[in-house]
Amino acid sequence: MRSNVPGLKQLSGRGKRLDFSSLYYVRAAMAIGASIALFIAISARLIPEKVTLEAGDPADRTIIASRSATYTDWDATDEKRQRAREAVADTYKVIPAADALVKQTIDDIFNAAMAVRGEYALSEAPPGDNGAVAHTPTVDAMINSLRSRIEIALSNDTLELLVTARSGVLDRIRTAAIDLAEQQMQQKIRDNTDDLQNRRTAVQEAAARLELTPRYQQLVADVVAKSLRPNHSYDEATTTAERNTAAAAVEQEKRQIQPGDVVVIEGQTVTQTHIEIAKQLGLMAPTVDYKQALSLLLLLTIIVLSLGAYVRRFAPEIYADNRQMLFLAGCLILGAVGLRFALQWSVYGAITLGVATTLAMMVAMLLGIRIAVVFSFGLALIAGLVATGSDVRLVVATALASSFASYAVSSQGGRNVAIARAAGLVGLTSGVIFVLTSV
Repeated sequence: MRSNVPGLKQLSGRGKRLDFSSLYYVRAAMAIGASIALFIAISARLIPEKVTLEAGDPADRTIIASRSATYTDWDATDEKRQRAREAVADTYKVIPAADALVKQTIDDIFNAAMAVRGEYALSEAPPGDNGAVAHTPTVDAMINSLRSRIEIALSNDTLELLVTARSGVLDRIRTAAIDLAEQQMQQKIRDNTDDLQNRRTAVQEAAARLELTPRYQQLVADVVAKSLRPNHSYDEATTTAERNTAAAAVEQEKRQIQPGDVVVIEGQTVTQTHIEIAKQLGLMAPTVDYKQALSLLLLLTIIVLSLGAYVRRFAPEIYADNRQMLFLAGCLILGAVGLRFALQWSVYGAITLGVATTLAMMVAMLLGIRIAVVFSFGLALIAGLVATGSDVRLVVATALASSFASYAVSSQGGRNVAIARAAGLVGLTSGVIFVLTSV
């Protein structure tokens, strides 16, 4: 079988009987060599350049992601956890003895007043206005004595009434004060809020409704308001534990970074998230990812073997010619090298299309359109492997553009016309496909 592909006669040998068994070891060696060469050509990305980042310091240079990676966005995670903590209400413990202490405080005030009155023998003194004795120097001494015996600061008017009011009136005032205090202590009074102040204000309002004269209403209000105390204490340990539990239940915020994305800009303050991204990209402590390397070598070997199997099945005369097979392998390796160097530019996609279509046209002109189409798909897969994590649309665009170019140079009308037509078609097709697949 003699091929009629243009240029094939120059590359192929004389018409010899094909003996594939004698080529087995040669082709196996070529496949291994091509796979290793491809691996070396694109394996530089396996060892990323080391960077140094410290949280809070400005970045000394701009870092661009060379591959995709999943990382934990600690800034967003911490924000969500803080919101979860804030959503947990404060926990309080009941103070069982609070009610009894309030009642005891009121009793102590009135008992102290009765004791002072007994000492000065004024408990049944002739009443003055509003049922109280007239103000004398002795009353001043009684007020000072009572003030020294109680633990809370009462107003002078309250102290004066306590030592000068008639005993019967004082007993009714005591009962009214205890009842009012019990009513207020039934409400929740927390020790780290405005609850106590609010209850004291409520005491003033409630005392004003008592059927007493204004002076005695103020006495009740003063005694009760000063005697009130919190009946719930803030439980810091329990609150902290519950908030930590709520924060721990928040899942980490996972995000994806793609090749070409900016990790950190020069001069930008480094955060924990920047450090996390750098770690996931392997930039903080670069090491060879042997698992990734083995997977990459395996994929490249599959591409080479698939291309070789196709040539053997559908173009045995090319498969039997060492020079043509070397040419095909060389184009594949040359394409990988070109794609690897193109990775450092932001227009990697456009360069990829240019390299792939150029090599596909060369293969189409010398080895035939069918080989060129298969070659195009193989090189498109390599383009995806070079830029790990790149969009699959780039792989599809590369395969389509180079395949169209192969058809163009294989059309009738003369080689010069075909090349000119291919150049225009490649430029138009590459641009359109790249734009469409980038949207």
